Amino acid sequence: MLPQVREIGLCDSRDSRIEGLENQLSELKHRLSDVVKERDGMRKELGKEKKPFLQPRKPFCDLEPKAQFHKKSEIKKWLEKQFEKLPTDWKVVEVQLEVGMVSFALHFNERVEPEEIDHKKIQRALKAKDDGDVSDSAYHELKMVAGSSLPSLYGIQKERKAQNAIIPITEFEGNAKGCSRSIKDILSYSSDVIGNAGGNVITLRFSGDGRKTTKKLGSVMTTFCFPAENSVKRSPEREYCISIYDGKESYDILKATLRGVFDEMKALGRTGILVNGLEYTIDWVMCADWKFMACILGINSPCALYFCIWCECSKRMIRDFSIPQWPITRTLNQCRARVGCPNAKGVQCLPLVDIEFTKVIPDTLHLKLRIMGKLLNQVACWAIEQNVKKAMEEAIEALGVRFCFYDVQDDSGKTTTKWSSLDCDDLETIIRGLDIHAFLGDMENKSITSLDCLTKAQLVEECRKFHLRSTGTKDHMQNKTFHRGSQKGGKNSNYTVQIMERENRKMFSRANNLERVKRKYQKQ
Repeated sequence: MLPQVREIGLCDSRDSRIEGLENQLSELKHRLSDVVKERDGMRKELGKEKKPFLQPRKPFCDLEPKAQFHKKSEIKKWLEKQFEKLPTDWKVVEVQLEVGMVSFALHFNERVEPEEIDHKKIQRALKAKDDGDVSDSAYHELKMVAGSSLPSLYGIQKERKAQNAIIPITEFEGNAKGCSRSIKDILSYSSDVIGNAGGNVITLRFSGDGRKTTKKLGSVMTTFCFPAENSVKRSPEREYCISIYDGKESYDILKATLRGVFDEMKALGRTGILVNGLEYTIDWVMCADWKFMACILGINSPCALYFCIWCECSKRMIRDFSIPQWPITRTLNQCRARVGCPNAKGVQCLPLVDIEFTKVIPDTLHLKLRIMGKLLNQVACWAIEQNVKKAMEEAIEALGVRFCFYDVQDDSGKTTTKWSSLDCDDLETIIRGLDIHAFLGDMENKSITSLDCLTKAQLVEECRKFHLRSTGTKDHMQNKTFHRGSQKGGKNSNYTVQIMERENRKMFSRANNLERVKRKYQKQ
């Protein structure tokens, strides 16, 4: 029994010692927290005592104008908080302050919210600001001059933010710099769907083009429009921008960057779309320049042996005039089956879109530029050979087109004669009106066939549906927006998003009839 009693006594003494140590530890913790609080308080007091000596404040009159403005703003905010404690029937309009030899007034005029101004006026002002590429700082200066006749910049910015969000803009993931909008969202918002639908079928023309934005930066834009739109003049405003990205116009980049756009096009082609409670079937056609269409369809470039987008002819056969016609023989299923085969007949990759080759139409603008440019080049070469350059210049200038020959010398000292580069309108004017027999001689066939006999009204109307001048103009407008420096944030800003936001605002202005009806001026 004695060992057990001894063991019990040892346990009791150990427990009492542990309890005593825990009490001491708790007491030390309380004392330590009190010491820390006392230390922090002393540090704060010491900081308050040292602050006036370490950071002496300048008198208000010695501050820079910007610092005085910030100081006034701080005082005004503090006073506004104090005024909130006043009775509701009090109204503070102005507070006069005097600091040393300087006196100034703080104005507390009630802010007029944009909703209290004519909302239509704000929307029209924003449209005019966008059309003229007027920056916020320039508009603010105009507001300071015009006074209350112009909406405030605050109201303009608030309206711009609201219009930017009418259609969601999705930025591309990864390293791709660009953004896109949903085709379904654009069709749902646009008011042109019902007017351009043939029954329950909507025909949409898909297009795209690449451009050189700067020396080291290229951009690619994709659009769609309604080719059956005959009631209004075709313009860039009718080209709905789907996506825009910075990069090259190549198959791999198009596939990686615009995968979501192509998937949505395929889905709309299969299932259609519901607009205002009505179901519509989407019929896609594609019209673009040769390079873009070849990239989208996975066909060889024009310089390859099998170059044609529509048939399987080769370069060896293009001068064989015994062949009566070249029917469209390519199909999507055939191209998918020939990818990777030894005898692919020009098929390199899988098509990115489900648009049959019978609905792939070459752009008449590029065809006209190519054909008419070749004709003019031939006439210019004849004029150089016969030494009648001056006569050709005078004949073309008589048609109202500026044209001249000029000599260019390379590094080796060799001189080459070149001539002015002309657009489509000038080329058409020259081809139709230039009498080449007036200054050229030694021609075997002097009969001239008028171009009118080659065209019909119906053919012209059909060609206009697939004329990409509006797409080219939209390219130029977006390029101009970039070079005018409308983007904010320097080189790190995503200007493609700002361009797409401007597309949203243009759609809003069209949907709400914000275009000013201009008077028709008559010459006296």
